[in-house]
Amino acid sequence: MAWHATPVLTEQLTVWVAPMGGWGAGVYVGVYVVTTLALLPTTPLNVAAGVLFGPGWGLLWTVVGAWLAAVMGFALARGVGQVWVKRWLGRRWGRWQRYVHRRGGVVLFWLRLLPVVPYGVVNYGAGLLGVSWRDYLLTLVPGTVLGVAPVVWLGSGGSWFWLGFVGAGLLWWGRRRWYRR
Repeated sequence: MAWHATPVLTEQLTVWVAPMGGWGAGVYVGVYVVTTLALLPTTPLNVAAGVLFGPGWGLLWTVVGAWLAAVMGFALARGVGQVWVKRWLGRRWGRWQRYVHRRGGVVLFWLRLLPVVPYGVVNYGAGLLGVSWRDYLLTLVPGTVLGVAPVVWLGSGGSWFWLGFVGAGLLWWGRRRWYRR
């Protein structure tokens, strides 16, 4: 799905979900989970959440959908796909494993902040490469909230977007300062 399709998808989802009232949030979360697990872009859904539910509720329902999809995708990849990846990487597996255990959490956190990397890819990749559950869950919460908030807030109105944009900028600056120590 191309980026230019975002306004059309947002409009269609709004027309479809808005009349459902309270059930609309559940439908939205379900669509979000399926979209993420199918490796489709979720940015249009993030924008739609801001349009449909506003900045607060939109962020909440997006985070709930993202967390559910993340845990499901990670568990699936760890349970089914990791054996295949170990076999495919062969001797290189040990090097990847050491890197992931040393820096997996940090890499995951920053990947979640990039709107160009589909969430499903991050979830499956972390499971396939053997990121620990602890590192995965510790980065899931802040990374998801900080990654989707600016986009949801963009959908709910321009002034909210700037708050998220400034926050993302401060995170980037803080990361640079941290690694220069």
